Amino acid sequence: MTVIAVAMSGGADSMAAALLLSREGHQVMGLHFLTTPGAPVPPELLQAARALSIPLEVADLSQGFDRHVIHSFAWAWRRGMTPNPCMACNRHVKFGLLAETARRLGCSALATGHYARLSDAPNGPRLFKGEDETRDQSYFLARVRRQDLGFVRFPLARLRKTRVKEILEKEGLLGLTKPESRETCFAPEGDYPAFLERLWGGPLPPGDIVDPTGRVLGRHAGIHRYTPGQRRGLGCPDAEPWYVTAVDAENNRILVGRDQDLFRREVRVRDVSWLCAPPKGPLEVAARLRYRQQEAPALLTPLDPEDVVLEFAEPQRAPAPGQGAVFFLGDRVLGGGYIRGEP
Repeated sequence: MTVIAVAMSGGADSMAAALLLSREGHQVMGLHFLTTPGAPVPPELLQAARALSIPLEVADLSQGFDRHVIHSFAWAWRRGMTPNPCMACNRHVKFGLLAETARRLGCSALATGHYARLSDAPNGPRLFKGEDETRDQSYFLARVRRQDLGFVRFPLARLRKTRVKEILEKEGLLGLTKPESRETCFAPEGDYPAFLERLWGGPLPPGDIVDPTGRVLGRHAGIHRYTPGQRRGLGCPDAEPWYVTAVDAENNRILVGRDQDLFRREVRVRDVSWLCAPPKGPLEVAARLRYRQQEAPALLTPLDPEDVVLEFAEPQRAPAPGQGAVFFLGDRVLGGGYIRGEP
């Protein structure tokens, strides 16, 4: 019998994925990866593996995580971008290095607790939104290589989060899961500046905050503390609020404007990874520029296979260079890349 590896963190979703696969008669192995050398395995995960009666393997992927996630995250902030570490982790670590580990262990597939759906097609798997729109994670999977998705299983594809909790509670397993967090794993308090300053050994230098005319309104505390759309922390009191409109890393400046200055109709997207045949001409899509945002109608025009322009029917507020831009056709994910800014 072939074995399916389940990427397990100690949370409810990965535990439910392992439980459902076991119920279907599959031989299951838990597979946990370390992002820090020598880090302890979460006690909840050890309890979960025992409760499910499955073996647990631990893979030290800290070097790859540091290279593909931490290093690129820090590099982007230094250049005035707002990076998306989860997209990088999914592409390079979870469905890259961890999948390779599962193959070396003789597994036939790698399953995760993502809320997303896959369907087979003659030219490769297709990725769709999960059934539970409130939990859908297809946005974060848009840059996973299409060939890597052929090795992947999403047991929670057609379940809602409430149903997942019911299943675990019925089996007496819900109490074994660790508390759910939506913070980035390496900055659990969500304090990116503090994390970066520890990594760099200190903050980036201060600089000017300037309005659209170039007038200096104040001083910033390092460009890594600012992102487009931000209002708080500027220290520029006025009758009408100021917002960050751009981060000028080259000149170490923060550019600010009014709310109406944040809107962009056109956005350029780089490093596009396609989960379909790349379009040869303009294509009507729905595009999402950040995770907690509804898709908006846009005309996608390819400049080359990895570089496109999105022209939105309605201007979008504060697109941030470095964030993910994902393209949908209905519930299907066509692909995604990183916001570069205006063409």
